[in-house]
Amino acid sequence: MRFGTLLPLTAFLFCISLAMAAQQPAATPVKDLHPASAALFKNGLAFVLRNGQAQVRDGQGQIDGVPSATLGSLWIATSSPGTVLEEVVAFSHKEPIALNASTLTALLAANAGQTVTVAHEGKQYTGEIMAQTSTRTLNPAASAEEEAPSAEPLAANSSVLLLNTAGKIMALSTSEIKGIEFTGKPNLATTSLELRKSLRFRVRNATGKVPMAMGYLERGLGWTPSYLIELKDKNTAEMTMQAVVVNDAEDLAHTDLFFVVGFPNFRYANIDSPMSLRQTLPEMMNALNSRTGARDSGIASQMMVNSMSADQAPASAVELTPSVTELAGDSEQDLFLYSRPDATLKKGERALYNVFTTSLSYDEIYEWEVHDTSRVDFWGNYQAAYQREPQPIQNAAWHSLKLKNGSKFPWTTAPAMVIHGAKPIAQETLSYTPKGATGILKLTIASDIHVAKEESEIERTKAAVRSGGNSYDAITVEGTLQVHNYKNVDAPLHVTRNLVGEVVSASHDGKSRKTAIAIQALNPSSVIEWEVSIKAGEQISIKYRYKFLVRS
Repeated sequence: MRFGTLLPLTAFLFCISLAMAAQQPAATPVKDLHPASAALFKNGLAFVLRNGQAQVRDGQGQIDGVPSATLGSLWIATSSPGTVLEEVVAFSHKEPIALNASTLTALLAANAGQTVTVAHEGKQYTGEIMAQTSTRTLNPAASAEEEAPSAEPLAANSSVLLLNTAGKIMALSTSEIKGIEFTGKPNLATTSLELRKSLRFRVRNATGKVPMAMGYLERGLGWTPSYLIELKDKNTAEMTMQAVVVNDAEDLAHTDLFFVVGFPNFRYANIDSPMSLRQTLPEMMNALNSRTGARDSGIASQMMVNSMSADQAPASAVELTPSVTELAGDSEQDLFLYSRPDATLKKGERALYNVFTTSLSYDEIYEWEVHDTSRVDFWGNYQAAYQREPQPIQNAAWHSLKLKNGSKFPWTTAPAMVIHGAKPIAQETLSYTPKGATGILKLTIASDIHVAKEESEIERTKAAVRSGGNSYDAITVEGTLQVHNYKNVDAPLHVTRNLVGEVVSASHDGKSRKTAIAIQALNPSSVIEWEVSIKAGEQISIKYRYKFLVRS
């Protein structure tokens, strides 16, 4: 093949890139040990277990690839009877890899020995591309063989073209070359040396292929849960949980995944293992000294269960709840694990898996948390500034769902989307709810239940108490909570009043208690709670009194 005219250099290299992409698929590195399972945690940690067979010769073998393991979590073993694993060494090395000759220097390096015509600074030069050479002298005592010059495929890094033309050697700056013409078919591939990490090991009583297993904790591979709650008939709903897997760590192929629920403890999850070859000894010691710890991770579990039947909802209804093949779940110590077998996910990809669908019962309730506005702290000091809630939330009753977990799974903390048919209702956080327990999920502010609070000082005793050289007044406050139910149905209402001071009285069977917050302070921390059912259209007034000390 001969190019009759000099192509512009950028156009020529672009054609080369397209040709190479069409001719050669991207090489996929082969690793000796396959990622068989991975236990994923919500904080971006994963415990990966690899297994496979490694070739052993003269008691030595090599595992390609060093995982980005955390400190103390990398463990390697062999299950071959009588075989003893004596040593594992992590090391870096360079290996040649095939590349597209998509730059000028790489193209010239790949075609050493060919005759070309180049356009350089307005002139054309024809000659033979000379290979760059290097002398690999490592020390003065190196052998003659080590000192011999050799063709260097990495001349792709050179900024100079050596051209043998008419018995003369010309050195041309590659940055000034504007065009190139080959007299023969150009070689469109080159090689480069890539830095890789591997593990070499030494075993006793083994030869040929030896079964190996490697487990480690790594960052960059985790999961996040979410729920879809579809309200059905009165007081019944269906909940579907899904898991979104984020993989920024490594390629997974036919790997069993485990989604972990709980609060596991991996103390050194933020520190790299020395075997990962990612840091020096001083850097590792620095990390140990400044360790902050990590609070979420786990282990492994089981297999599959049955499917959700198609007749769980009327055929005519608009359904958003997906049909789910329920994943198996099991507990491991204080952790719970959902199992998803045979997952394939490359590094950089994300995946969504439906975990389970379960029917549940719920009760609709209304909640009003009354905020304290006295601005007096536990020590009787007046607070000039205090944190206000957003105006619409200061005095508002929330419509909430009381959900009963009658499934065989715990509900982990996650966002929950509530719908009715195809209509969105709300999205809020569903907190961790064990099997058999009840969870509260807020929906929206109940605009048709009007609430209002009013408090008045009804008594003040000057200098009632002296403490620490200070004088304190005793103040009694009476509060009134007005609730008007504009709904056409009865509304069960739970009211909570948190306050600084001691409760004197509360109407409507209000239950009061002192908490253990600031128990040595002058003013106790108290809570009053009411459970009332307000009939449709009814208006009620809840009364309470409390007293506290404030510095005179």
